[in-house]
Amino acid sequence: MSVVSSFVELLSSFAPMMTAPTYANCILVASGWIFASGRRTVTEVIQRAGAVGQKHYTVFHRFFSRARWSMDEVSRLLLGILLKLVPEGDVVYLAIDDTLCRKRGLHIFGTGMHHDPLISCRKVALVNWGHNWVVVGMVVSLPFAPKLAWCLPFAFRLYISRKRPRSQRWTGTPRKHKTRPELAVEILQQISLWYPDRRFQVLCDSAYGGQSVLKPLPEGFDVISRLPMNARLFAPPPRKRGRGRPRKKGHRLPTPQKLAATSRRPWKRLRLFIYGKKKTLQVKEMTALWPSAAYRSIKILVVRDPSGKVSDQAFFSTNVHLSATQILEAYARRWSIEVAFQNSKSHFGFEDPQSRKRRAVERTAPFGLVLYSLVIVWFAQHGHARCTFPNRPWYKKKATPAFLDILATLRRESLREHFLNTHDWSRGNRKILRQLMASLALAA
Repeated sequence: MSVVSSFVELLSSFAPMMTAPTYANCILVASGWIFASGRRTVTEVIQRAGAVGQKHYTVFHRFFSRARWSMDEVSRLLLGILLKLVPEGDVVYLAIDDTLCRKRGLHIFGTGMHHDPLISCRKVALVNWGHNWVVVGMVVSLPFAPKLAWCLPFAFRLYISRKRPRSQRWTGTPRKHKTRPELAVEILQQISLWYPDRRFQVLCDSAYGGQSVLKPLPEGFDVISRLPMNARLFAPPPRKRGRGRPRKKGHRLPTPQKLAATSRRPWKRLRLFIYGKKKTLQVKEMTALWPSAAYRSIKILVVRDPSGKVSDQAFFSTNVHLSATQILEAYARRWSIEVAFQNSKSHFGFEDPQSRKRRAVERTAPFGLVLYSLVIVWFAQHGHARCTFPNRPWYKKKATPAFLDILATLRRESLREHFLNTHDWSRGNRKILRQLMASLALAA
């Protein structure tokens, strides 16, 4: 079963970087990935695409393990598609985070023991065996759901732990170990080379808001992240007088924790719409130098929940001209990347591929996230007008489509186009076709 032609037009953006046979295999793999309802293994994907018997099944395995196409080039072209959703001159919001894909087996490239947030709690941190992916996605608001933030992943790096088993140690040329923040910086530096004229705002948690990201941060990038409550802060350096090198910092300023406790600076009250709810928060602001940010000026917010349900928190932005409302609302949009991880794992097979070799591992799972972003882009451009919700009398107020509704719409439109282009259907069979499509909608 082939996917709808309007979605194939999106895939055609990747045709110049592939040979004609590889691009044909790409369309078949993408169609099977979209129509698959079980695990997205390569054999399941080609079966759902109806490609069994057309070519030997190893051809599709080689599409990931040997074909001459680059995942970095795919990321560049996909980012070009996504940037069309943001008007020229506007700030582009990027979200950075890492996620665990659980695996089994010692001989799968890149696996290791990594922190598993689903089985961990605040008191006990537990680990699990699998792949750890560093992902960068673009955060946008789309016309069919203007109040929601959607994260569209486009760049990926596989984190390799230092404590990997002997069977996975590199042979030949030794490779330098890179931490997760270093992998994230590597992606940001590539983005700055691809689009040097665009302005980017990076949204990340505290794991990617330290000196390993802030010091080598490329030009044109700003960061909004969390700040430790005990962070050492300083005033700007005094004017240089006399001989010697100029000072990097001035006198010591209070930490965010002390700033929250002092009564000399009053709290400001803010009303925000974040995380889908209206919230009232108390905020204190200051501008200071932070050693972990290479002594650049950052804007700091200390936030308190008046209800007392959440402890005091501190946030910062390397763009000191942003208001407190803009910083907090932007940071709240970072949660969209967690939603993207949940959708892609639960409904789109991000954890399913069973590749073992390095090249296949580094391509197969990211290919699923690339399709995830393209599916949402297709829905924003073509599919939202065709979206219909199932008849649920107990849920009549639903107005915003979820990812499952988006995926079902793409499947329905692909089936509709397939049957309408079949010559055996005449005008007299339109009623039968409508009933067939209604039945297929339940399966989609």
